[in-house]
Amino acid sequence: MIKKIFNNRKNIEINMAIIFSFFCVSIFCVYFLLKANIINGAWDLPFHWGRIYELVKSFRNHVFLPHFNINSMGGNGTSVMLLYPYFTLLPFVVILLFVKFSISLFYIFFAIIYFEGLLISFYSSKTLSLNSVTSYVFSILYCTSSIFMTFSFTNMDLGALLSFIYMPLVIFGFSEFIKNDKWIELTIGVTLIIFSHVLSSILVFLFIFVWFLVDFKQIWKNKIKMINLGKAILSVTLLTSFIWIPAIVFLLTNDIKKPINFGMPSSLDLLSLLYTSMTNNIMMSWGLSVFATIGFIFAPIIFYHKFTPTIKKLYWLSFAFAIFSTGLFPWEQSLSHTPLSIIQFPWRLDTVPQLLFTYIFATCLTQYLNSKSRPPYIILVLIVTLTCQLSAQKQVISLANRHTSYNLLHPLFKNDDYYKPYNAKNNQPFLNYHISNANEINYVIKSQFPVNDYPDYYPKQSFIERENLSKDVGVYGVKTIKLKLLGNGEFRIAEHHLHDIRNFEMPFVYYNFVHYQVYEDHHPVNFHCSSTHLLTLNKLSREVKNIKIHIVPSKLSYVYNMIAIIGILYFAIEIYKEKRKRA
Repeated sequence: MIKKIFNNRKNIEINMAIIFSFFCVSIFCVYFLLKANIINGAWDLPFHWGRIYELVKSFRNHVFLPHFNINSMGGNGTSVMLLYPYFTLLPFVVILLFVKFSISLFYIFFAIIYFEGLLISFYSSKTLSLNSVTSYVFSILYCTSSIFMTFSFTNMDLGALLSFIYMPLVIFGFSEFIKNDKWIELTIGVTLIIFSHVLSSILVFLFIFVWFLVDFKQIWKNKIKMINLGKAILSVTLLTSFIWIPAIVFLLTNDIKKPINFGMPSSLDLLSLLYTSMTNNIMMSWGLSVFATIGFIFAPIIFYHKFTPTIKKLYWLSFAFAIFSTGLFPWEQSLSHTPLSIIQFPWRLDTVPQLLFTYIFATCLTQYLNSKSRPPYIILVLIVTLTCQLSAQKQVISLANRHTSYNLLHPLFKNDDYYKPYNAKNNQPFLNYHISNANEINYVIKSQFPVNDYPDYYPKQSFIERENLSKDVGVYGVKTIKLKLLGNGEFRIAEHHLHDIRNFEMPFVYYNFVHYQVYEDHHPVNFHCSSTHLLTLNKLSREVKNIKIHIVPSKLSYVYNMIAIIGILYFAIEIYKEKRKRA
């Protein structure tokens, strides 16, 4: 009994030490950025932080699951919030309800994300490694990699970044399902990825599906495995029903602009892929990190004979996906018009290999090396890792301070164009701006959005009016009236008009089977959908000052919210049963 208590106390102390070290590492990952007190103007910053701003404003107006953007991204009523999951952003939203935004808080958010990633990577990978040192080294190599820094501060793609955090739960959870018939970890991981990023969900599902086919006989012949797989699928379906049911209904009833198809430009050839990966360059998001590349190329050359059957299987699955992402396959020529084009860039297939190659390298380092030579090599690798992380932070600061970067002394967007010249080769604008105080990031989020550059999820017909949507102007005939967006679907008439105006098109999109209400100075008015799918007032009275557009929640929302609650109860009961069974 005393020995058991002593062992439990020792385990608690070890775990506390590990957690504290992860806290220190997560702070280190943003320390020099905090000191610099500057934010690089990333392409997706207005989009993803606009989603957070939308949630904060919605919560303050007691709308807790918004489906349409009426405060951010131009306030045009687009369906970004419906079709781009945001549930894993809610902890940050709750903080911003009580704490004023600042650049320091901005970086603290990322430190929290890294800390969460380190914990998840460590504890989820232990189910496969059964070795604390292996899992510890893996978690640090994975979460401090240049890939994480790229998606944090170069692209600033929060959805993809959060999916990287939860991906270990899915990959190691499925491994645990194959080995020991356990399915809870897998279910939690899949649910969290769906809550974060649709595209990453598809990529992870694709990898798991191929893995499932490889182990099909083993799964099919095991009755317990099949039952537990059914439980996992049912739990995920119910838990995420409030996301996928309204999204499917919406997509079936509306003809919208899909995310931009870039023509599936061919990924790099294999040698270029390896070169860009080894440079630790945060501008190279299409690739693997330094240690993932070592796990891809050098680890099997030296240690393949020591690989366990599971490691061999994971290596070859990852190898196939990594090779498939390169220019060896006719992405641009043949596959750009197939359903695979949804991934937009072939290098996105490297997301799961990035995780597994890093894990394989950590395994080789901590288990396959001679026991006497392991400690110095492990210490050396961790030092190199933190040095690369420091280099990545310095690269972010250099990007923000480059000589072509400007501060926001004028609007970020204007007439669907950026102030900076266009890149003639790629037909894309240079986004060379930086943010040096909290007011400027609010300015970016509230800037009028250029519909040409962010066309996702607009009704296809409304794209004809993209210039007016970007400028916040109302249209009648060939004339326009300037409006001012006040937020929460409210607009102020910024120009005086002498007469009543008929068929006044608002800079607000109209979707099929969405219930709208419109008020002129608090009085309900009649409206209709124009041929360009803009919400159109039958008559705008000359004395009107404010126009308020309210989107009424669908009655179907009660149904899918109830299904999600049933899913929570079902999953909680199954967790309780599993704990009772293994007690």
